[in-house]
Amino acid sequence: MIGIIVLPGASQDMLGLDEHVPVSLLPLGDRPFLQHVIEFFALQGISSFEFILEHAPQQIEAYLGDGSRWGCRFRCHLVSQPERPYRCLRIIAEAKTAPTFLVHADQVPYIQLAEYAVHKQPILFCIDREGNGSSKLSVTWGGGILFPTGISDESIAGCSRQTLTSHLQDLESQGLATATFVPDWISLRTPRDLLVSQRKLLNREFSELMIGGTENDPKLWVSRNVVINPSARIVPPAYLGPNCRIGPAAQIGPNAVISGNSFIDAHTSIQNSLVTAGSYVGERLELDEVIIDRNLLVNVKLGTGLTITENFLLGRMAGPSGRRWFVTVLESIFAILLILLLLPFYCALAVYLLTFGQKRLARVKVVRLPATGDPRMWQTFNLPFVKAVDWTRCVPAGWASFFFRFLPGLPAVARARLNLVGLPPRTVDEIRNLPQDWRSLYLHGNLGLITEASLILTNQPDETEIYLAEACYCAAATWKHDFGLFFRYFLRLIFHQQIDVSKESESQS
Repeated sequence: MIGIIVLPGASQDMLGLDEHVPVSLLPLGDRPFLQHVIEFFALQGISSFEFILEHAPQQIEAYLGDGSRWGCRFRCHLVSQPERPYRCLRIIAEAKTAPTFLVHADQVPYIQLAEYAVHKQPILFCIDREGNGSSKLSVTWGGGILFPTGISDESIAGCSRQTLTSHLQDLESQGLATATFVPDWISLRTPRDLLVSQRKLLNREFSELMIGGTENDPKLWVSRNVVINPSARIVPPAYLGPNCRIGPAAQIGPNAVISGNSFIDAHTSIQNSLVTAGSYVGERLELDEVIIDRNLLVNVKLGTGLTITENFLLGRMAGPSGRRWFVTVLESIFAILLILLLLPFYCALAVYLLTFGQKRLARVKVVRLPATGDPRMWQTFNLPFVKAVDWTRCVPAGWASFFFRFLPGLPAVARARLNLVGLPPRTVDEIRNLPQDWRSLYLHGNLGLITEASLILTNQPDETEIYLAEACYCAAATWKHDFGLFFRYFLRLIFHQQIDVSKESESQS
């Protein structure tokens, strides 16, 4: 049997959820919706799938591959006219010699294809929305068609999405097709449909649909490397994806899915909802029938989508990334080269410390970033500095900070404990004393020897100025921005000193 899957395009009905990924790759439980569709029908004997694509084909093809992971064969067809996706049926030769099942990937009937193999006419799978057995296909056709062997599906090749339903209605009225009503479907045509399908999956209403993770309790799945605070409460049915963090006194469930690499902060309640991968949900929020995709909040009850700009409410978590690991290795290598290059300065610093014994090296225990909101889960390390300039206050970039902060801290960059550019290191007590929104912003950042605040602030900045500087850095943090700050730091060392010298010479004259 040949499976033909028509993938949906971008849809305003999804309220922005398809901004980062195609609709069919939105999560249903632990995996994309499209993967559930493939696995469900592959288990029923379909080994050859034809995908009709119109939106984000690179992402979908990269995810699907050639089908070998499912023991199937995949072929993708990109349509030039999205409103007429069925023209591709004319070039699928296998569809003329084998039974063909055509389905739209955003709405799938829960059926057993073997039950319909004996039919001699096309089978139209319909949704009985009125519950009275009506055969008005313009209202109830659900999007699935089964063509028996020898029955060509080219009759629908010339239809558009708008005319296909009326064409099928004509076939049924002429006795050339049979309509059958299917009571159970999974769907993601709207955010509400996605949450309804999620509830069905978590409650095992579709036994053939799989969900990964360890089922510690009935209908409670927990994936690898999940950290749950002892005071948090998980109410089945629920699914927690890999690398999730659940904060103190948080409640997850019932009917909640927290996708991988997400963090739910303290005292937040999430039920009948979906949190997509890499999302941060702030403290003391009560969320019911919503979908959260990083900064996007979709309220299913109201049918609205809202982008939240305050990162302490909703935000993006930095998930495990090969690129981030690669950048860290490069920074470590660069730090080692800098240490070798700056050996004369290290010798000068050693002479200074030997000459002035009271200016000895000290160590402060700082928190590694990024970190969760639970202080009991914070990891710390010792960062050396010279007491003439400590890490507990904001110091403008200059030779003093270079000798007393940058040089002692550079070996920590070589050991990949902090970055060259980032947020200032802070102790456990300092982080606890930060305001809630500032603390949330800080914990999701990265530590650095060079900070935005040290380059733009004066000798004695107030807390508001420091907070705004750190917020600006978090909003603009890219490798290009970091390189610009690093370059400006060394320019400041050279030209600021020249300016000071010139001012001294003018005062002496």
